[in-house]
Amino acid sequence: MKNAKRVLPILLLALGFGIWSWLQPKAPHEQDVEILLGDRASDVDDVTLRYTPKDKEEARQVAFHYAHGKAPRVLHHIPRLPDGDYAIDIETSGSNGVAQVRRNVRLEEGRSTQIHAEETK
Repeated sequence: MKNAKRVLPILLLALGFGIWSWLQPKAPHEQDVEILLGDRASDVDDVTLRYTPKDKEEARQVAFHYAHGKAPRVLHHIPRLPDGDYAIDIETSGSNGVAQVRRNVRLEEGRSTQIHAEETK
């Protein structure tokens, strides 16, 4: 009986740590994402980002609006998302019309992800 009283707290602690380890990667946390607008930045007025987790249809969306000619060459965004694979749709609009690109990326806590927004030829 004395041994059971000693072992029980250790087992509960181990169980709690196991559950925490399993849930931690699935929990949303800050991701460091940089959208590289490049030379197109001076023509961009609006940027819309849509984050869609792999194998899911739900998406998170954020939009940025800039005065003409004031969009940064590198747009820094810190969404709260779980680690994993995502399709990121980037829509830019401005004086040269609307451009849309989709990039597949893996987001991981503690790692900065750079994404080129310019269309590839």
